[in-house]
Amino acid sequence: MSNLTKVNVRSQIAIEAGVSTGNVTKFEQLMKTAHPKVQQAAQAGEISLHKAWRWRDLSPEEQLNELHLDQAKKGTKRTVRQLIRTHVEKRSPTPPTPRTLGDLLRGSAIAESRELDSIAVIVINVPGSIAFLTQGAMQTFGALEE
Repeated sequence: MSNLTKVNVRSQIAIEAGVSTGNVTKFEQLMKTAHPKVQQAAQAGEISLHKAWRWRDLSPEEQLNELHLDQAKKGTKRTVRQLIRTHVEKRSPTPPTPRTLGDLLRGSAIAESRELDSIAVIVINVPGSIAFLTQGAMQTFGALEE
């Protein structure tokens, strides 16, 4: 098939799908190079076509890692937004749990553990002094306390 024919077919597909010809090209490339789970996530709208396309030159393992990181970030962001909204609405000085961050960090087992290196820290600008922790982070703290 000549290049002109390919362009015409690509243009027709783009018109029918209501997308740009660039997105048709990205989709074709993803079908050849993307990990099946990345393809599924892009087709389901969980990640953008452009984001999946940017990962196309990574190894299959790296693509999956990027997908899992993206999913974790989205889940964390959603939860953080919900928690912040609740915190700001209530403007309550009482933390949602009876423990303080000091209670969590005190103790030699926790302070000296490398397990804490697995917990990411993200600073956000909201009123008050509160630390939001994922259940996974709390499980890490719980395992360290035992």
